[in-house]
Amino acid sequence: TSPSSTQRFFHTEVQICFRCCHINILQLLGFSVETGLHCLIYPYLPNGSLQNKLQCHDDSSPLTWDMRISISIGVIRAVEYLHNFGILHGNIKSSNVLLDENFTPKLGHSGLRLHSAEKKSEYAMMKTKVLQASLTYLPEDFIRHGKLTEKVDIFSCGVVLAEALSGMKALDEGRHPIYLKDMIADEIQTAKESSHSKVKGLEKLAAKAICCKYLDKKAGHLPEEAAVDFASAICLCLRKKSSNIAEVLEFMEMAENKLREHYMCGSSTSGFSMNTPEETDDETANLSMDVPSAVGTKEEISCGTLQRSPWRSNLATAAPPQNRALARETSWKIQINDQKKKLMENILLYEEDKLNSSELFES
Repeated sequence: TSPSSTQRFFHTEVQICFRCCHINILQLLGFSVETGLHCLIYPYLPNGSLQNKLQCHDDSSPLTWDMRISISIGVIRAVEYLHNFGILHGNIKSSNVLLDENFTPKLGHSGLRLHSAEKKSEYAMMKTKVLQASLTYLPEDFIRHGKLTEKVDIFSCGVVLAEALSGMKALDEGRHPIYLKDMIADEIQTAKESSHSKVKGLEKLAAKAICCKYLDKKAGHLPEEAAVDFASAICLCLRKKSSNIAEVLEFMEMAENKLREHYMCGSSTSGFSMNTPEETDDETANLSMDVPSAVGTKEEISCGTLQRSPWRSNLATAAPPQNRALARETSWKIQINDQKKKLMENILLYEEDKLNSSELFES
C-alpha cells in the first residue's frame, strides 16, 4: 500500500467516524499520526465478531434467535444510516460486525480503498485487488463492473443475514456451491421456475424453502412465520432488481415482533387464569365447580387465542352460550370441601360458647 493511499484511507475513515454517530456503527475513540504512523483507536468489544459467534468459536454457546434477529436488525439500521448520509460501506461481512458486552452489533468501517470515478458519479470504483477478500459478499454485477452502489451494500447485508439464519459460513470450500449467496440464489431461481405468481409470492415461496433446508437448528425453535419473514428479508437483499433497505428492515422487524409475540404467548400458557381464585389444600380432589368446564387437556395458544385447561378455565368465555350468565356468577366463587365447612361451623359454635375446645378439635 502506497503512503498516499494509506493517508487517503485514514482521512476518509476519520471523516466518516466523526460524521456518523449511531449505536450500531463502531465508534472511533481517537487517532494518531505521530512519526508518520497512522493509527485508529476503537473500543474493545468483548464478544468479538458475529462470524466467530455464529461458528461457536472458543466453544461459545450458539446465539439464540432473538439475539440473531436483533443483531441483524442492528446491521440493517447501520447500513440505512450510512446510506442516508450518502456513505457507501463497501465491505459488509460478518467478521466486520462486532458485538459488545450486550451483543449490540457495531458495524466496522470498510477498510477498502474507494476512489471516485468522477466527481459527478453516483458510484465509486474499487480496485480489483481488494475483491479477493470480499468476493463472498459481493453481487455478480459488481464483480463484473466494479461499480459500488447502495445495492452492493444491501446484497452484502443479505449474505450476513443468511449466515445468521443458517449458521453456515459464507464461504465453505468443502461445500457445493461453496458460496452461501449461490445457495440462496439457487432457491430463489427454483421458486421462480416452479411458480408463475408475482414477485412477492416468489420470494415467500423461496423463503419457505430456505427455512426448510437451512434454518440453524442449534439456535432452537423459531416460529414458522418469523422464520419466513427472516428469510424473505434475505431474498429481498439478494434479488437482482433494485433492493430497498427500508423494506428489508420492515421484514426483519416483523420477524422480531412475531418472535416476541411467541415468547409472550408462551409465558402466558404457564399458570392459571387470574380471574378464577382458587383455594389450595390437601383435599383438592373434592373441589368442584358449579359450571361444566371447556373440553381440553392443557392450555394452548393458537393465532392469539388462549384456550385454558378445564381445571383452570375462564368460565365466562369457555362455557357454552347458555351457561355464560351462570358462569359470570360462579367464576369468582371459592368451593369449600365438607370437612372444612364443618370446621368453620364448629368455630362459630365455639365463639358462641356452645362448644368447648376439646369438642372443637375432636370434630
